[in-house]
Amino acid sequence: LLLENGAKIEAREEEYDGTALHLAAANGHEKVIEVLLEMGADIQATGGVYSNAVQAAIAKGHESAAQMLIERGADVNAQGAYFG
Repeated sequence: LLLENGAKIEAREEEYDGTALHLAAANGHEKVIEVLLEMGADIQATGGVYSNAVQAAIAKGHESAAQMLIERGADVNAQGAYFG
């Protein structure tokens, strides 16, 4: 609903500095990940504590969320952030 009404999909959360996709992945919210990707979220977006969404999912122990991101093209060799 937020995205349909103009919310910016790549907006960054100030304290965390990650996108909505990073946050959804870090919390294992697979349905949210799916919707964000369908709405055009950048699966390769970097920044934040975990650098990218797949690193966030893995670091927080959400294997199925990480697998979903990998199957949709997330770069498993991406570098950066604390877990670079």
